[in-house]
Amino acid sequence: MKLPESLSFDHVPELQTLWAELSELRLVLNGLPVLVSAVDRDGLFAFWNHECERVTGYTSQEVLGNANVFHLLYPDPLQRARMSELRQHHGRAFRNVETELTTKHGTVKTVSWSSLSLTYPVDGWDAWAVGVDRTEARRNEEVLALLAEVNSRLLQREPLDSIHSFICHRVAGIFRFALVSIGQRQADGTVRLSGIAGPNAPCANAQEVRWDVPSTEGGITGAAIRTGTVQRVEAERDSSFGLSWRNRDAGREIGASIALPLTARGTVLGALTVHARRADAFDPRTVDLVRRLTQQVSLSLDHAAGLTEIELQSLALDGVRHSVVITARDGLIEWVNPAFTTLTGYTREEAVGRTPALLKSGLHSPPFFEELWKTILAGRTWEGEVTNRRKDGSLYVEDQTITPVRDGKGEIAHFVAVKRDVTERKRIEETIVHLARHDPLTDLPNRRVVEENLARLVARAERGLPSSLLLIDLDNFKEVNDRSGHAAGDDLLRAFAQIFLDAVRPGDLVGRIGGDEFVVLLEGTNAEEARAAAERICERAAAVPLPEGYDGPRVGASVGVAVVSGHHDPLGVLATADAALYDAKAEGKGRVVVRDKPAPPRSGAWKKK
Repeated sequence: MKLPESLSFDHVPELQTLWAELSELRLVLNGLPVLVSAVDRDGLFAFWNHECERVTGYTSQEVLGNANVFHLLYPDPLQRARMSELRQHHGRAFRNVETELTTKHGTVKTVSWSSLSLTYPVDGWDAWAVGVDRTEARRNEEVLALLAEVNSRLLQREPLDSIHSFICHRVAGIFRFALVSIGQRQADGTVRLSGIAGPNAPCANAQEVRWDVPSTEGGITGAAIRTGTVQRVEAERDSSFGLSWRNRDAGREIGASIALPLTARGTVLGALTVHARRADAFDPRTVDLVRRLTQQVSLSLDHAAGLTEIELQSLALDGVRHSVVITARDGLIEWVNPAFTTLTGYTREEAVGRTPALLKSGLHSPPFFEELWKTILAGRTWEGEVTNRRKDGSLYVEDQTITPVRDGKGEIAHFVAVKRDVTERKRIEETIVHLARHDPLTDLPNRRVVEENLARLVARAERGLPSSLLLIDLDNFKEVNDRSGHAAGDDLLRAFAQIFLDAVRPGDLVGRIGGDEFVVLLEGTNAEEARAAAERICERAAAVPLPEGYDGPRVGASVGVAVVSGHHDPLGVLATADAALYDAKAEGKGRVVVRDKPAPPRSGAWKKK
């Protein structure tokens, strides 16, 4: 544990309390279902929770204090620069950036990070980052965009070879596959490639591929077309992968392959074949996405000319996890997918023919929606967060993208809205902010918040607006911990916190800044009004019920009052209150002493930690 220069081991009780609070915060953050990390002032990781370990494969022992781990996680200079910018420009508000990190096993993950400056006085942690693994969500979004683009190209009567080439390039990029091809069945028993892409594509040759008879040259593409079933092999253990093909440049470093038949109206028309470098590349989610693409390619081969745009969207989007809404230009809903019903509670029949206003929460002003409509009617995509209301009345937050869709004449005919529920992510972010600015035991504002608000009162005092600070110390509280245990002491601290809140006005700030030390900021009060509030606190504190079986001296409160006027910084106000509190203790405890002029520090206890 690092000790700042302003601390000494004379302050061991305060440090022990602070360390206990930090330990509780560590425990909470370790169990969150999001990536949480902290970086110290030297740029080294100081905290790495369990979700970070799960997503990256690196344990906290491998990461904490390791100067090389940042380059291991971000070998790509562009991604490293994006993450460095996030760390260098942190502040009190969340700032989001999406990066791609490389795991210990060599896979690439898409993580959406938020940064926040949360300097903690003991460990010197300088910045926190909260991340969500969006690898699967990003792939879903990119596949969704690909399907929409394919639909658009089909409606524009673009040649199928061009569309298939586009599909192969996008699939290779989205999934980082080594080779992707679309092969069409020919009457003479051969397979014609109508699309091929990927890093290994320049070395690939389709002359060997046949579907009519089993052969090594035909490989899994020919087998998928011939049998009408999915063919899946791994290079190291399955001889049917094709030895002659594997030894050529196109097959080098291939770990696994899969070929899915393209079927329409019961007839196999071809196959979509994918080759990956990793043997474990084809997990169930990946296969499901590739299968969805296969269905779309099959439709492109058989039904493109006869399908309307909405029918195409329906076929492509029915299985998408995110909520999708298609409206006419005037905003009337024409189609929603099943995910919309899951998210909102409204069925397709209840939504079609109405406008998205049926979800309106009332929390957004008219100018918000005016700007939204202005953007999309101008033909531009709108992105943002919207708080909506479900059918059952509950609120939720969605990350929404609205894209205009033009007809054959170039006029805007429809809008497609893709909505992702981010309610839980927002709740976690708010929890992180709250934990950073509140005492875990009493839920009162912590020292950081007290000092920020006190600085504001000092500035107001310089303009002639009065304010006061009450510094409260519990008398004989240590006896409760010693005689009844720390659990009883914690319960008593929570009881005192509630007493102090009830004794002041609703707008007054009550904070806990140490083990048994509390602060009350009274804005707009003079010395006499502050004294009255302090005496009310002492009176109520003396009546707080003590733990059952406690046989020690009475626990109460002593209060030192400092008038803010005349001080130039928050530490000066705290020093004056500390001197007044010292006098109150010296007079026999349970007393109130008011100082209306600055006093020198009594012990340096209020130097910034």
